[in-house]
Amino acid sequence: MQTEPLLITFRSDADADVIMYRKHAEPILKLLGKEPDRGILTPQQLPEAIAKLEAACAADRERERQQLAALEADADASGKPMPVGFHQRAWPLLQMMKHALAEHKPVVWGV
Repeated sequence: MQTEPLLITFRSDADADVIMYRKHAEPILKLLGKEPDRGILTPQQLPEAIAKLEAACAADRERERQQLAALEADADASGKPMPVGFHQRAWPLLQMMKHALAEHKPVVWGV
């Protein structure tokens, strides 16, 4: 029985590899209409993918701002750190995508 890999490694000749836990990469890939097992974002697909991911990150930052006071109070009371947001997890991949677009290189994973 083969199990799903726990990590997804994104690669591009334009940047260093980005390694993410599968559970964190899947929502990003779903947003981009891609499957987590293997795929490619071609240079032609990157502008739309970047725009979608930037919009999702902006929406997540706004949600975080609205909830920040409550989260800080809970974090201080419990001693737990603040949760990591979608925009923070997506940032390294978004930067890779921007570098790949600038150099006209694809972003691949699962290969």
